[in-house]
Formats: sequence, C-alpha cells, structure tokens
Amino acid sequence: MNAYYRGGKITIIFLALMLFGISCARGSADSLCCSFEGNSRGLRMAISREYSIKGVLPYRLCDLRMGLNYGISIYGRGYERREAELKFSPDGICQISGMRMETVIMNGILPTSGTFMRGREQQGYVDLLSLAGGLYIFYRENDQYHDLKDRYDRLNSYLSEGDNYSEQLRREAHRAYVYADQQNSYRKKILLMTSALYAYQLIEPLFMDSPPAYSMEEGRGSILFNGSKKSTGRAFLYSLIRPGRGQFYQGKTVRGLFFSAVSVIAGYIALDQNNQYKKKVDDYEISLEEYSSARTASERSRFLQDAEIMREDAEDARDNRNLSIYILAGVWGANLIDTLMFDCQSDMGCYSFNITPAGFELAYSF
Repeated sequence: MNAYYRGGKITIIFLALMLFGISCARGSADSLCCSFEGNSRGLRMAISREYSIKGVLPYRLCDLRMGLNYGISIYGRGYERREAELKFSPDGICQISGMRMETVIMNGILPTSGTFMRGREQQGYVDLLSLAGGLYIFYRENDQYHDLKDRYDRLNSYLSEGDNYSEQLRREAHRAYVYADQQNSYRKKILLMTSALYAYQLIEPLFMDSPPAYSMEEGRGSILFNGSKKSTGRAFLYSLIRPGRGQFYQGKTVRGLFFSAVSVIAGYIALDQNNQYKKKVDDYEISLEEYSSARTASERSRFLQDAEIMREDAEDARDNRNLSIYILAGVWGANLIDTLMFDCQSDMGCYSFNITPAGFELAYSF
C-alpha cells in the first residue's frame, strides 16, 4: 500500500512538471504563474492591472489571469523604456503587443492625451502648451487679417464709385491690399508651424513606443526580454527633428524641458520678427511707389523723406529678424551638442527634475 502511494505521488509530480513546460504554468483554474527574465543585468519590469508590481528581472509572478490585458514596462539605467500589453490566451500562451497605434489615435483625437497615458508627462505638458500657444497666436493674427481685408474691401468699393478723392483712395486701397496679403502669409506660417507640432506628437509614438523585444522559452516556462541600450545617435536624431526630445530620451528631463520650450518660443518669435520686417519693407516699397507717382515737387520731397525713414525702419527690423534667427539656431545647435557631450553614463548619478499631475519633484538616479 505504501509503495503504491509513493508511486502515485511521483506520477503526480511528474505530470505537474510536464505542464510547467507549456509557456507559463497554470495556477488555479483561470490563473497562471510565469517567470520573467532579462538578457542584461539591471533590467527592470513593471506590470500593472488594478495595481502595479515593479522589480528587477528576473522574478516570478503568479495569479496572472487568462483573458485579461496587463500593461508591462521594461526599463533600466541606460536602457530604452519599452511598454506593451501582455495577455494570456486560454491555453496559457503569452501574447505581447505594442500600443503605438493606440497612442497615435489618442493624440489625434485629443492632442497629447496618449503621451500622458504613456507616462511622458513632461513632453505632454510642453506639447500641449506649444499647441495652445500656436492656436492662440493664429486666432489673433487671423482676426487681424480679416480686419485688414475688410478695410481693403470697403476702400475698393469706395474707389469703384469714383469721386474727387479717387487717387487718395487708390493709394489707401493699395496699401490695405499689401498689408492684408502680407498678414495672410504670416497667419499661414503660424498655422503651418502649429500643424507641424500637432503632426509631430502624432508621429512620435511610432518610434518612441515600440514594444519590447522578447522570446518565449517554453521548456523553462519563462519570457525573456531583450533590453535595448540607449543610443547617442538616436538621441541626436530626435533632437534634430524636435529640440529637447533627445534629452527626454536620455533621461535629462530638465534640459529636455528647457530646449523643448525655448525652441518653440524662439520659433514663434522668429516668425513674428520676420513678419515685422516684411511689414517695414512693404511700407518702404509703398513710399517709393508714391514718390514715383507724385505730381508736384513738394509731394516728391515729402514721399522721399518718408521713404528714407521707412528704409531705416526696415533695416532695424531686418537686424531684429536676423538676431531672432541666430538665437533660434543657437538653441537648436546647443540642444544637439548637449545630446553628444553631456550624456549621463551608467556609473554616474544624475539629477532629474520631473513635472507630474501632482506637482514637481527632484529625483537623483544612481
């Protein structure tokens, strides 16, 4: 009887070991136990559903439910952060899928909402404020354009009636037309820049939210994650496209916030200064036209003096425009140099200033 009992017990243990070889081991009727491992030292993992569990790989986790979606994050010092959804099929097979398109769709419907959902709050705040600022500037400049266009339409209608002031009205109508045309060009540039910022936050998840690389080791009942080392070249490319993004990628949050915000502000200022310069040039050209069409010597003398003043104003506006462009180029260049020369190495500690919905925090990573 005892021999029979021992033989049955051994058989049960053997069958249990055989079942463990199928992807991840079954726990209760609808739960699993699974081992998570990393190919490199220092890789960490966070898995969440109703609650969140974080730890250094490898570790074993039980009570995973079949049919439920779990959010997982693979990260570590010097590694790219990768996020995905994990799901177990009814037969216990693990399925890991990325969330790039979900983030893109959310950002398309409600700008930056997907960025916030992915845990990149700092980037989300910068993008949201940049878009809001651009839309406000466009609204203001668009309103001014319609005012100028209305003025031109009124003057042109007066001119078509033909009265004793037709020559003066013609000049005023021409001036209003030039101003409206220039303002129309400026508002389009503002809209183009704001649209580019909107498009970038749509495209960004495609290369920032790639799922982690992994392999299934069915014989061991585990999932092996392959960590991706952070690349200086990739950080340089990100900051080349959008200043500050390479710094966020490298974990330098303070500098990422600085370069992202300052570059957007400098870009809008450069557009405004270029608009002011073109206005002064238009004033100067209108003065030259009035000088050429003057009928008396006194009119020619007055228009010539006005043209000289307008020329000096245009030169000052050109200098201001060039200075704003130099500042923008300097910010962009410093941002690129920062990604190459001031990267935080794995054996060094780094300070990080973070902005979260709860407030501000200063962290030190080591």
